Amino acid sequence: PGGNSYILPAGLGAPGTAPASLLLLEPARVDITPGKDGAPLAYDYNTMGAVRRYAASDVAHIRYSSAGGGLQRLYGTGEVQPMDRDLAADVAMAAQMARKSSRGRPDAAYVPKDPKTTWGRPQVRDMQVQIDRILREQTGGVAVMSGAGQFEALDWTIDQLGGMAAREYARSVVCAVTGVPPTLLGLQSANYATAQMERVSYVQDTLRPLAAMLDDALTAFAKQLGFFDVRIRHVVPEIQDSRTDRLQRVQLHIQHGMSPAEAYRFEG
Repeated sequence: PGGNSYILPAGLGAPGTAPASLLLLEPARVDITPGKDGAPLAYDYNTMGAVRRYAASDVAHIRYSSAGGGLQRLYGTGEVQPMDRDLAADVAMAAQMARKSSRGRPDAAYVPKDPKTTWGRPQVRDMQVQIDRILREQTGGVAVMSGAGQFEALDWTIDQLGGMAAREYARSVVCAVTGVPPTLLGLQSANYATAQMERVSYVQDTLRPLAAMLDDALTAFAKQLGFFDVRIRHVVPEIQDSRTDRLQRVQLHIQHGMSPAEAYRFEG
């Protein structure tokens, strides 16, 4: 989501030997030092106040494309940055709704029918006692009041607190920017066909491109470490419809003269 990922190999031995592990550096603690040509020269990592510097060749920097200038062009622009104001507004709206819901609100109002009528304090107190007793008791009851008035129940709903439309808009922005369909976020209004189509689109248009970007970057880093025959590949969840289509294409490849091994390899 932040647009940057930093991988540091640990336990490197002789050339051609695999590292003992791959460490993920926390992006918020990494500062890039540029060289004279503007390319990254070193990566400075802040660990509890102590800054450690790693050469650019020792760190795999996987990032999204950059939308900034100057030094910011060395950093990727994450999905969260374009949504910063929308997310901040959504958090503020949620806090405001929590404050409103925690405040005491009247359950009902009993007002004189005649606007010119004014009740005295003893009369108001007696009527309030009668109405409070009815609202508290589960069996209800009958209130006998000496003043001519009308009873209005106040049913405060979430919509009346405000902000629901703004929160729904924030959710739609998150779906649009991240490529996650609403059905995966708990939207229950879609039918099965729509949910299945959105799942297929999520795997094909969001997960697989992201996995391909990670695979290419990690493969290039493996070659940089001297492992030229290593190919990194993520296993993305298969979709039944997609697998059926690919098997049909394999059959077509074989019918057009491609060997079965090459056809299966070509379709992945």
